[in-house]
Amino acid sequence: MSKSFNLIMVMPVYNEALSLPSVIEKWSTEFDRLGLTYRIDAYNDGSKDNSLDVLRDLAKRFPNLNVVDKPNSGHGPTILKGYKEAAKDAEWVFQIDSDDEISVEEFESFWTKRDDFDFLIGIRHTRQKNIIRLFITKIARIAIRLLFGSGIRDVNCPYRLVRVASFKACFESIPSDMFAPNVAVSGYAVRKKLRLFQSEVKYSFRQQGTVALGSTKMLNKAALSLIQLLGFLFKK
Repeated sequence: MSKSFNLIMVMPVYNEALSLPSVIEKWSTEFDRLGLTYRIDAYNDGSKDNSLDVLRDLAKRFPNLNVVDKPNSGHGPTILKGYKEAAKDAEWVFQIDSDDEISVEEFESFWTKRDDFDFLIGIRHTRQKNIIRLFITKIARIAIRLLFGSGIRDVNCPYRLVRVASFKACFESIPSDMFAPNVAVSGYAVRKKLRLFQSEVKYSFRQQGTVALGSTKMLNKAALSLIQLLGFLFKK
């Protein structure tokens, strides 16, 4: 049976009420312009601001916006939940964050190249140099190289277009509480030697909203992520 949508966009939301109207309008306009059959799945991950109310109001204006309200479980588990649910209904899944940090401009290039690839991922360009975040990103890239093989430059980039048929088994095999499932997805793509496309995407540091983790917590979570990645590797 064919899938209902060409594309489902998975977007976790946590305290992003100020950025949401712009994000939803930009992506809806772009998907409409490209003539896609699509759905935007916005997962409100227990936001403490009025993100849920904003999303519900936006859904009245944008009929392809699907709002899912859920208890807080964290960014990674929310993304993974989105992947698993989107895989039931779409040929392609696109993951983006709700903070409006990465430009919509490059998506058309990704979409028009999709037939030749299984996994299309951004490389964040002009990224603000937060030392802790850069350190964690570098460690994640080294871990992927050592555990799975080389090939992906920005392994945790939240700008990724994924062919469901190539990744459905991967989504199902990742533990539901994994802190950084996108790193595991990148590792899976390298290990399986899937067809990969990478391109720089414009990145600008958030102007509003909430950064959920401080530097110390990020380091602790990075260590947890590495342990979980090892578990995922040896389970495979």
